[in-house]
Parts: sequence; structure tokens; C-alpha cells
Amino acid sequence: MSTRNCTAQRACALPELALVRVSGEDRIKFLQGQLTNDVTKLDLGMLMTAGWCSPKGRLLSAPRLFVDGEAVGMLIDAGSADKLIQRLRMYVLRSKVIIERDCSRKAAGILGPVPELPEGS
Repeated sequence: MSTRNCTAQRACALPELALVRVSGEDRIKFLQGQLTNDVTKLDLGMLMTAGWCSPKGRLLSAPRLFVDGEAVGMLIDAGSADKLIQRLRMYVLRSKVIIERDCSRKAAGILGPVPELPEGS
């Protein structure tokens, strides 16, 4: 990561990450069947790492999941985002799910000390 894309407060753009949104009535059930972590335990304010594997068990992607309004957001490698979306759409079948890349927002990170969150957050 280059510091040329950072502000004075150390907020840095992360162009190597893309945001994929999974929305629809069956989003949790669909992702539960596709990913290695227990997506049913995903909660607001949580960042969950999961794995998406081939039928032979090879890890294809390791998205970071979070609640994004009425959708589940997935932060993934930008270079493989379109391929992941295409492959996931193959398994939608009759599920009420929409999988799309969200180009309206960009990923960013903060360098430096992380403030402590209040207990119960």
C-alpha cells in the first residue's frame, strides 16, 4: 500500500478491494450454503471473514462480510470480484438473491491507533 493515497489523518484508499452486495429475501440462507463461516451469526457492526471454496474444497476467495442495510456486503480482491460474482450467480437458481458489484462506494482504511468501542458494541 502506498501512502500517496492517504490523507494527513491517515485515512487511506484501498483500491485493491471491491464491494459486492448480496441482497434479497434469501441472502443469508444463500450465503450460508456457499461460504465456510456461519453467516447466520453475522450482526450489525461485525466484520466476518469467510471462505468460498470450489466443489473440491480449494479456497477461491476469502471475503470479509458485513451487514449493509438490507444486504450483506462483501469486501473482496478487486481483481477477482467480477469472476466471483459470475460464479456465485450460477448457484442462485430459485433463491431470491441479487448479487452485484457496488461501484458507488470505495473501500478505505485507517492507519494508526484504533479507538476502543464501548462494551456491547
